[in-house]
Amino acid sequence: MVLRVLDQDAEQDGLVLALLRMTSGSSSERISPGSMLGSVFAHLAAASLGLLAGAMLLIAVAIVPYLTSLEPLEFARWFREHSPLLGRIMLPLGVSATVLALAAAALVPLLSSPQLPWLAAAAALAVAVAAVYPLYFTRANASLAGASLGPSEVSGELRRWRTWHWARTVAGTLAFLAALRALSLSGG
Repeated sequence: MVLRVLDQDAEQDGLVLALLRMTSGSSSERISPGSMLGSVFAHLAAASLGLLAGAMLLIAVAIVPYLTSLEPLEFARWFREHSPLLGRIMLPLGVSATVLALAAAALVPLLSSPQLPWLAAAAALAVAVAAVYPLYFTRANASLAGASLGPSEVSGELRRWRTWHWARTVAGTLAFLAALRALSLSGG
């Protein structure tokens, strides 16, 4: 695509609208500011969902196996010390990925219609990933970080934690793939 910025366009429509006028050979194939906004949100959603899926996968394949190798008391100490650090990364990443996926799905009428089911699926899966946190992980993380569980209870809770984490990792990865599919349908 060729970016065409003419002085008279900049004077008439303002520089922002002039920059949004992209053509692919003819002036009749222009991208509207609304569809440009939808495209930006679709790209941001895909990027943030990819980061979230990657971070969850890292936790699943590197951190959780390490944690399961620890003795219950050592695990509780590690979890108490490090889970807030992970939360400072994962919570904003999860919220931003969900908000961007919802925004992209809401703006899909401004994009090509084949993207609709893929962006809607990405948004629904992102909401599912986000919903699991208050429904399970808030309580489980507090239990695992506290000294309220006995050694046998720590092992059982960690097994449940691992199962729920894999479920949200799969959902997050599917959300990322759905967002990528939507982008592939737009040529983006």
